[in-house]
Amino acid sequence: MVMMEALRWTLGAATDLAFVPALLEVYKRRRHFELFIGSLQLVSSFLFNSSQALGEKLFIGELDWHFISDVLSLTYVCCLLIHCMGIEDEVKNMILRYVAFSLAWIFKLRDAWDSALWEAALVIIYVCLAVYSVAQQSSRISAQYGMQSLRYGAGCLVGACLLLGVELAGFADSYGFVLAAVHLLGAATAFFLWRGVPSFDTKKNDDLLPRSGASSQQFV
Repeated sequence: MVMMEALRWTLGAATDLAFVPALLEVYKRRRHFELFIGSLQLVSSFLFNSSQALGEKLFIGELDWHFISDVLSLTYVCCLLIHCMGIEDEVKNMILRYVAFSLAWIFKLRDAWDSALWEAALVIIYVCLAVYSVAQQSSRISAQYGMQSLRYGAGCLVGACLLLGVELAGFADSYGFVLAAVHLLGAATAFFLWRGVPSFDTKKNDDLLPRSGASSQQFV
C-alpha cells in the first residue's frame, strides 16, 4: 500500500517538476508575469498532487489546490499563446495577459467540476487570436521564429492531446501512468514553444521610475 502511494505520488507530483525547464525559458524571455503564473502553477499543482496521493490536507484542501492549479494552468496556456502571437506592442500583450487571468478565474468558477465548456472556449478564443496574429505578421517577424523548436513543440502537443483523450475515454490507469506522460509531454510542449518564439516587445519605457542623472529605466 505504501509503495502504491509512493508510486502514485511520483507519477503525479514529481512529474510536475518537468515544467521547470520551460520556466527557465520564460525567465530568459524576461516574461515576469508569465514567470509568476508558471511558478505558482507549479507549486499549486505539486501540492494538489501531493495532497491527493497522501490523502492529507496540506494547509488547504485537495480541491482548493486543484481549483488554483486549474486557474493558473489555464492562464499559463493563454500566456503561452499570447507569446506565440509575436506582438510587439507591450500594452496589447499586457491587456491580453490580464484578461486571460481574469476570465480563467471566472470561467473556472462557472464550470466548477461538472464541465469544462467555458474553459475550453477561452483556450479556443486565444488559439484563434494566435492563428490570426501569426497570419498577419510581417516576414521580418516570422523569420525570427525557431521553426525546429516549434515543430518539436507541435509534435509533443499532439502526443499530449492523444494521451489525454485516452485518459478521458476511461482508460484504466490506477497508478496514473497516462497522466504522468501527459505532464511530461505538456512540459516538453511548453519548453519548445517558449524557446521557439523570441520576445518581440523586448523593452518599454517606464517614466515613473527615473534614475538620477540618467534616462528613464527600461525593462519588460
